[in-house]
Amino acid sequence: MLPDPVSPYTDLRPFIVHGHDHVLRDDLRNLLIELGTQSPIVLDGQANVGQTIIEKFESESDRCNLAVVLITPDDQVVMPGGAEYASARPNVWIELGYFLAKFGRKSGRIILVYKKPAQIPSDLQGILYIDATLGLTGLVRDRLEGELNGIVTTGEIPESHSAMFPAGADYSVRGRLFIVPDPT
Repeated sequence: MLPDPVSPYTDLRPFIVHGHDHVLRDDLRNLLIELGTQSPIVLDGQANVGQTIIEKFESESDRCNLAVVLITPDDQVVMPGGAEYASARPNVWIELGYFLAKFGRKSGRIILVYKKPAQIPSDLQGILYIDATLGLTGLVRDRLEGELNGIVTTGEIPESHSAMFPAGADYSVRGRLFIVPDPT
């Protein structure tokens, strides 16, 4: 897939947060490139250069200005009493929290892509997402493109977290979280 040469998304550098669904991760990476973003950052595709995993994550996350978080049913959790549910990998929740702190929930720079039957923690209930249970269909593509449009029309694209928030400055939050609900 070739990137769109006239894409409005060429300043977007996505970071893909993922668990064990590498097919969906790779399909998403290819779709983002096709839509014209810069090559998405996928942590396990980057050189380690002697860093611990958290150092590598922090370093690579500084290079992005958008996070696409894949919430896929990778783990089966058994509650006391025997009730079970599917959940994303723990790293997905940790990295989502990191990006919520980095960009802010209302920034529109975090896009959740959800695959059933993963359970979303109660603290995140009410946050909207793109449902990719059936794969990256045309509807998912359209909704993802709508999210990218929302990001590029809300203002300047920051180069990195440190460029976004210089030390000693005062800040206010503006914008909103652009995550699209499942139409069903």
